[in-house]
Amino acid sequence: MKPMDNRFVIRVTLLTGVAIGLYLGATLTVLAYAIL
Repeated sequence: MKPMDNRFVIRVTLLTGVAIGLYLGATLTVLAYAIL
């Protein structure tokens, strides 16, 4: 196995962070509308 490419790791980490952020944002928005 070759060592992981740092750029690949950074890209996956950023994409995962963005996906989680969007998911949490959408969930909070839906919850806010449900409460209000």
